[in-house]
Amino acid sequence: MSVLARIARNVLMGIAWGVALATLYSCYVVFLYFIRGSVVFRDMGLSLSTVIGSYYLGGLLGGGVVGLLAPLGRHPVGAALLGFMAAIPVLTAFGLLHYPPWEWRTKLPEMVVHVGAVLGPLCGLLIWFRRKDFII
Repeated sequence: MSVLARIARNVLMGIAWGVALATLYSCYVVFLYFIRGSVVFRDMGLSLSTVIGSYYLGGLLGGGVVGLLAPLGRHPVGAALLGFMAAIPVLTAFGLLHYPPWEWRTKLPEMVVHVGAVLGPLCGLLIWFRRKDFII
């Protein structure tokens, strides 16, 4: 298999996983919506469609990054870095759909860097350990 074919396969696989996770998270928020109503989202200034849209946009972008840079995930440091790089588009998509445009230049970069620096490497390492059968 050529290098380009392998990269394309990895990107498509990453996007498929991103969409699968977005679907899982969307099912959860739809369940919350049916149980608690729109008040859950309205109190945060959101709508159900905005939340679901951010999950799918983040899943597509983050999954694409993971697929494109998949070889980094072979080593723990690379997996942590890959987790951070995947968190950037996911959190950016989330922030663009949740923050008003006038707060994009101030709150969005801060949230992406701070949350991404914690959750991205943590998730990347957890996945790396799980793939190495260190975690049951």
